[in-house]
Amino acid sequence: MLDLDSPLWINIPASSGMNSALTVKLLRQAGAGDDSVYPELYHQVCHQFTVGAVAYLAVPHLVDIVHGIDVRRWVWPLTIVGTVAAARATYPQSDLQIPEALRAEYLAANLDAMRLTAEALGHSSWQPSDSQELLATLAALHGHTNLAMLLFLHGGVTKLSCPMCGEYIEYMESQ
Repeated sequence: MLDLDSPLWINIPASSGMNSALTVKLLRQAGAGDDSVYPELYHQVCHQFTVGAVAYLAVPHLVDIVHGIDVRRWVWPLTIVGTVAAARATYPQSDLQIPEALRAEYLAANLDAMRLTAEALGHSSWQPSDSQELLATLAALHGHTNLAMLLFLHGGVTKLSCPMCGEYIEYMESQ
């Protein structure tokens, strides 16, 4: 894993088109327990489902962060990992190929994230939107890209409609 102090980060573009200096700062903050940085970190790594080169370095850090935090805080970092996997498969024409030097570590982080996501789903009392993000992440990491994108794009939606008749289907927790 590339050390966050490495000067190499400055030469790696984020998906937002800037360099990775902000990504490093956000990864540090996330690692220190600041969950408020995840929305911006998401955009640095996978802005509008466009995977930046920084994703291949950030994903192992995100999985490492998950190992050090309570399961109730796993959703955001795992969602970023899953979104990168889904975006790479959905938009291969805009995907930057994984540099060979990063391939093994990136793929190992994805396997670990798959296991962690399945473990997270085994815990009860998730909010529906969190369950949906975790299911999307698991689908993406298993290669079920269309299902993952459907779930990611409907994130937080608790009222779905039947594609045949239009009747609303409401997501409700069982008692």
